[in-house]
Amino acid sequence: YRSGGLGVDFDAFIEAYAAARAVSPTDRREARAFFERHFIPAHIAAEGGGAGLVTGFYEPVVDASPVRTERFTVPLLSRPADLVDIDDANRPDGMDPYLAFGRATPEGLVEYFDRGEIERGALAGKELAGRGLEIAWLADKVDAFFIHVQG
Repeated sequence: YRSGGLGVDFDAFIEAYAAARAVSPTDRREARAFFERHFIPAHIAAEGGGAGLVTGFYEPVVDASPVRTERFTVPLLSRPADLVDIDDANRPDGMDPYLAFGRATPEGLVEYFDRGEIERGALAGKELAGRGLEIAWLADKVDAFFIHVQG
């Protein structure tokens, strides 16, 4: 895995990969010993003993084409002009306070279409194709999904 200048070379894990293959998947003690031997265990807890949340992200690396081809048919589009940032200063009354983005319309800001609505054609008629929004073309819509989610 590599992120910009950060990363871990594949070869650095060869010993751990080989050892993992020898660990019984049903032996908890053996599994624990494996992880303690090959990695640095850490205990993470919320301050004050309350509930906590640990999350992470990665940078997907996918095959893509600068032009649409028979293989690369899924467009990766740049940010639409009607997608705007929302904060307390411009949030309409009644809009979910957790929404960070909205859609600019002549009537004002409204919630942007969700993924399901977009995939079911909510943007039909807005004709995104041919507007020069295509950044690249991907082979798989799942790759596009992970790029969207990971940013």
